[in-house]
Amino acid sequence: MVVFGSRRGPRSPADTGRTAFPLEHLAPYMRGVDFALEAISERVAEDERLQREAATYRAIAQDYMKHGLATLKLRESMTKSAGRT
Repeated sequence: MVVFGSRRGPRSPADTGRTAFPLEHLAPYMRGVDFALEAISERVAEDERLQREAATYRAIAQDYMKHGLATLKLRESMTKSAGRT
């Protein structure tokens, strides 16, 4: 539900002049997501549906970490090789 004239609903984009946070630097946050999901799944061990959901989201977070760190390493190697030419 969008209510016009209030704080609900989508906001119009604003140019803050700040640069975006590089996605590959989010790996530490994804580690936190992974840790939180592990803790949650231990607390709801009897609920199979939540176990499946937690496992799915943990796989997503772990996959993100793997690819984010690979991107970071690739950028570092590209920077080093560009400096040698």
